[in-house]
Amino acid sequence: MPKKPIAKKAKKNKFAVKQGAVPASSQVTLFNEDDWEEFVLEAARQRTKADTPVYGVVKRLGGAGDGGRDVEARYGADLISDSWDLYQCKHYASGLMPSEVFPEMAKFFKHLTAKTYPRPSTYYLCAPHGAGNDLHNLLAASGQEFKESFVTAWEKGTNGMKGRAEELTPEVRAVIDDFDFKRFKECMVRDLLHWHARN
Repeated sequence: MPKKPIAKKAKKNKFAVKQGAVPASSQVTLFNEDDWEEFVLEAARQRTKADTPVYGVVKRLGGAGDGGRDVEARYGADLISDSWDLYQCKHYASGLMPSEVFPEMAKFFKHLTAKTYPRPSTYYLCAPHGAGNDLHNLLAASGQEFKESFVTAWEKGTNGMKGRAEELTPEVRAVIDDFDFKRFKECMVRDLLHWHARN
């Protein structure tokens, strides 16, 4: 009589992902654009300083007509100059480049010129992969160096600014000249995760 094959015990798959094995910083890369904006919104709502909420009003404005503001975070009830932060959310497959950020900055300065909203205290760039090397270097440089690189790109039509030189009017240029470029900051994913975890 032929012998029956002995049933083998199923081996554990050593490649199975255990709970908590995928860090949250990797999970956010799987979000879509809307989920990313919602995540940044909720993180800003949870942001505190000395256990006190930083913002009185936090609102998502992403989409058409947002004026370049994905998330508006006011320190108090009113939207007044230097008393709010702008969160610009970009969900790309790699680190942000100047060519992806400069057009958004141009839109921002045009809205400041048109007085769509007052000057923010800080303009945060939020991306799951952060700033790429070229943008990081500009953000880390002096505000004047960053400003000059941006204006030169706008005038010469480089770094995503092709065909837009006529938009750099004397009025817009005056607003740029009056703006401290150290207000542009990278919002680190680790900080967003830290704030979000408070909920």
